[in-house]
Amino acid sequence: SLVNPFFAAMAAAIEDEANQAGYATIITSSGESSPKITEAIEALRARQVDGIIAVPHIEAAEMLEDVALSIPLLFIDRHLEGSNIPAVISDAAPGIKAALEALNSRGHHKVGYLAGPQTTSTGRDRLQDFRRYAEELGMDQIIHHGGYLHEEGFRGTQKLLEQQPTAIIAGDSMMTFGALEACYRENVDIGKQLALIGFDDFVFMRIQPAPVAIIDQSVEHMGRTALRNLVQSFSAKSPPEGAVVQTRFIPRESIEFTP
Repeated sequence: SLVNPFFAAMAAAIEDEANQAGYATIITSSGESSPKITEAIEALRARQVDGIIAVPHIEAAEMLEDVALSIPLLFIDRHLEGSNIPAVISDAAPGIKAALEALNSRGHHKVGYLAGPQTTSTGRDRLQDFRRYAEELGMDQIIHHGGYLHEEGFRGTQKLLEQQPTAIIAGDSMMTFGALEACYRENVDIGKQLALIGFDDFVFMRIQPAPVAIIDQSVEHMGRTALRNLVQSFSAKSPPEGAVVQTRFIPRESIEFTP
């Protein structure tokens, strides 16, 4: 969904890189609906596009595999388990590990996590990384299984706060916005009463009363890499290449609270 600034920034980077390469772009959104993905892909095929970059959905896997037989197809942000379709994705492990180490060094031992949907590779992989590194550091974990929506971050943070963690990590940008609103609604002073870490480095994360520490995926780099790899496949007459972009942790005032 282009309501999500992560995907809006990704689309903008893809479009700009495509323009520089002499290609026009057609951008569609599905709102995490597999029927809408099918409709969008069929519309693109009817327009005889040269190639497609798609954020996949597990329920549309069979259709996407079929498309890849006739049109260069590259996944972005997510991969599909068991699929041979290449993907440009981020590796959340370095950013999550550094975030938890930063919290641990400040004395945080009870951390809440807003997890994304387990039907997506990003939701599964990030939760797995969080659990692994939190366990290695001996930290108590409180997991809320949410979704990539502002409302999920809001409700999830309210539920996590009831269990009194000293720190919360949100598993994507939309849930980060929801976490911020929940903290403000509950009069929780971020950076003084609670440490908060979000996902994706957007300017509004930096202009909060306590600028928000971030696990950054370099969304623009992901988008530009995907477009370049797709275009290269046209002349090479071969499937596009995937890539893995490393995440990084950006510490800010929102984690200065020490319990």
